[in-house]
Amino acid sequence: MGTLPSGFLSRAAGIVGGPFVLEDAASRDTYGTDGTKHGAPADLVVLPASTEEVSQLAKLCNDA
Repeated sequence: MGTLPSGFLSRAAGIVGGPFVLEDAASRDTYGTDGTKHGAPADLVVLPASTEEVSQLAKLCNDA
């Protein structure tokens, strides 16, 4: 996993809820590659449930 800014994981979990932040290797591999298995593992997988959560996550990423 790449290096995420300090506190990023907990702030993302605060936005979407802990169960919707995935950091296990299998999830990072699945979401980090396309159907041809090209790509690289994601640093973190976050599954927002609303446009408001997407907006808050975009702001979090921009501020990081």
